[in-house]
Amino acid sequence: MSYKIGEEKLREYYQISVDLVRKCGPLFLAGFQKPKTDYEIKSAFYDLVTVYDRQIEATLSEGLLKAFPESKIIAEEALAEAKNYPELTDDPTWIIDPIDGTNNYVRKIPHCCISVGLAINKELVLGIVYNPPANELYSAWQGHGAFLNGQPIEASNVKEINQAVVGYEISLIR
Repeated sequence: MSYKIGEEKLREYYQISVDLVRKCGPLFLAGFQKPKTDYEIKSAFYDLVTVYDRQIEATLSEGLLKAFPESKIIAEEALAEAKNYPELTDDPTWIIDPIDGTNNYVRKIPHCCISVGLAINKELVLGIVYNPPANELYSAWQGHGAFLNGQPIEASNVKEINQAVVGYEISLIR
C-alpha cells in the first residue's frame, strides 16, 4: 500500500526534524567537549556506543513520534538491542544514527555528526546531517535541493576525476 504525502506535509516533516536535530546539538557537544568520553563496545572493537548516542536517539525518536505518530523508527542503538530487525515499509520511516562516527567522537576528532533520514514508500525524501563541532547542518528534501545552514548548495560540475577532490576513510577496512 503506497503512502500519499503532500507538499505541505513534507514541509512539516522537514521543518520539525531539522529543529529536533539542531536541538540535539548541545547534548552532542556535552560529550564531545569532555576531556574523556566513556563508551562501551557493542559487537566488535570498532563498534562503539556512548551514553550520548542513546540520549540523542531517545530525544529524536520521542520527538519525531510525538510530532508524527504515523511514523516508524529505525534507529541504530535500538537495532543493536533488537532481536528482529524492522522491515522498511511504505509508511513514513525515520532512519536515525544519533552519532555517526562514534569512533571519531570519543577520540575528539570533529568528523562526526547526527544523521537522520526519512523514507516514504521506501524512498528517501529528506535527510539531515548535523556536525555540531563545526556548526554545519546539511539538509535536503525532495524537490527543494540541498542546504548548508539554510543556504542552498550544489555539487560541482567537475567531470574529470583528476579535477575532483575526493575524501575517504579507511578505518573500517579490517
